[in-house]
Amino acid sequence: HTSGFLDQPLDVCLDDEGRLAVSDFGNARVQIFDAKTGETLRIIKQLTWYDSRGDEVLEADPSGFISEIGLPVGVSFSPSGFLYITDVWFHRVIVLDEAWDPIQKFGSGAGYDDVESYTEPFRALRKRRNKLGERKFAPMGGSDTMQLNQPSSIAITQGRVVLVDKGNRRVQVFV
Repeated sequence: HTSGFLDQPLDVCLDDEGRLAVSDFGNARVQIFDAKTGETLRIIKQLTWYDSRGDEVLEADPSGFISEIGLPVGVSFSPSGFLYITDVWFHRVIVLDEAWDPIQKFGSGAGYDDVESYTEPFRALRKRRNKLGERKFAPMGGSDTMQLNQPSSIAITQGRVVLVDKGNRRVQVFV
């Protein structure tokens, strides 16, 4: 889908620099616009994660270092300009720095329902979206400490991240 085209936008937030973030749920991405001109500044769909040594984390880690955004719902800028995104499909929150690089994630589900390999959910998700197959695998949300189940709304206030954990019927506050 082209830049600027939105399909089921669910949330917006504006930072002090005049950047407007929109969770573009139907296109499985977040778009960043210039609030004054409407120009698309960035489309965030693919993520590249790095470890503490600066090496790229490969897609063999089921703990949430997934290289794409599943289904973004909530977006919120922190006072320092970091963008927080709730990803309802992968049951996590992604934090991006001012350069739009992922620097942190928290939460994760309890694994994948009926899936043994890590890459299978991506194929199944694409099949489901494109209606090419009957298999419907989904990551499962978790209810343990630091696990999320369908995180949705998010706000950054007074140094805290306040998050609606919809699938667990709770609100979580992270310091």
